Amino acid sequence: MKKGSLLIFDFWHESAVESKGPSNTFKSFNHDGLKFNKYSNGKINSKRKIINIEIKTTTEKDGQIISSSKECHSLKYFNLISLTNLLKLQGFEILVFEDFLKEGEKPSNDNWSAYCVSKFCK
Repeated sequence: MKKGSLLIFDFWHESAVESKGPSNTFKSFNHDGLKFNKYSNGKINSKRKIINIEIKTTTEKDGQIISSSKECHSLKYFNLISLTNLLKLQGFEILVFEDFLKEGEKPSNDNWSAYCVSKFCK
C-alpha cells in the first residue's frame, strides 16, 4: 500500500459476540414452483475467538426435497485492543472504530457488527 492509503473494513466485535452469542436462523422463499430453505447455526469457540457456522440448504418441489447441501465456515471475531495492536504492527494508524449500525458510536455489547478506518503510515 502507498503511504497515506486507507484501509476500511468491517469485523465482528468480541464483546457483543460473546455476550449475545449466535442464534439459529431459518429463511425460506418460493420461486417458479420451488421452495428454497436455508438453516444456519453457530457455535462459539471463545478460546480461538472463532464462530463455527454450519449452513444447510434444501430445495423442495411439491413438498419433496430434491437437493440439499451443507457447508461450514469458521469466522474470527476481534476485540479492539488486539485489532489495534495487529494493525499498528503492520504500519497502520487507527482513525476510527465505530458501530456498524450506529453512526458516531463506539462498538458495544449490543451489536456484533463494527468497522474500522485506518491509515497506512509506513
